[in-house]
Amino acid sequence: MDRSYPIGKFSYAGCASHPERQERIARMESLPSVLEEAARQWDIEGLSRPYRPGGWTRSQVIHHLADSHINFHIRLRLALTEEHPTIKPYNENDWVLLADSSSSTNVQNSLAIVRSVAERCASLFKTLTPAQWERTFFHPEIQKDFTVDFLLALFAWHGDHHAAHVALPDFINP
Repeated sequence: MDRSYPIGKFSYAGCASHPERQERIARMESLPSVLEEAARQWDIEGLSRPYRPGGWTRSQVIHHLADSHINFHIRLRLALTEEHPTIKPYNENDWVLLADSSSSTNVQNSLAIVRSVAERCASLFKTLTPAQWERTFFHPEIQKDFTVDFLLALFAWHGDHHAAHVALPDFINP
């Protein structure tokens, strides 16, 4: 098993159908419960261990999901309210090294952020018109335009991807 990509790498096949979008929204809505269940299997020591050699600790993964959810939410709102905005990238590796993302920081606040942002985004995604799904934003690091439809696909995959990291059993060093 590839511990870096336990559910496989992200792929986007283009504009989704209504049922595909509903399935992605449902996955996004279920993420907080899935993530909380994965985190419950670990004590503080288990949350403080990396899910793979050289990887983040499980706590850092949970804190990263809170950070990324906040950024997804902002990107979604910018794309829906501004004409082709340029989003602000962030260095996730630097963010995860900040004190509030350390393995000793209680993950409950980050789990609450994930739950709240997922609920807000899901309620917003459910109201979008066909034209809103096609609204775009520009990512300056990648030098590429992305649609709101793409953002939902990435948002759903990203949550599943990291919840799988938290749920992985400890690796055994050879």
